Amino acid sequence: MNSDPFAVLRATAALQRLDDELTIHPGDRQRERHYLVHRAALADRAMSTLAEVEDPVTSEQDAQNTARRLLEHDRTHGTGRGPVPAADAWL
Repeated sequence: MNSDPFAVLRATAALQRLDDELTIHPGDRQRERHYLVHRAALADRAMSTLAEVEDPVTSEQDAQNTARRLLEHDRTHGTGRGPVPAADAWL
């Protein structure tokens, strides 16, 4: 993943737009999942960039928590893609 600070900034701005869409369309599961996928990717991508300004444990915990939120969303709503459904006890 590209951890260039400007790429992270652009991804953050795009994520904010997705968050704004969720505010306009609350309860839209597809938009919520789209937001969570991008939020998880950004949290993972930003870890190395944020290590310069915060404790790396904080960034790592944020990435893990966001990935768990995505997993829970997929388990709850039967969404996700791939050969192993999110509801399987693989994690």
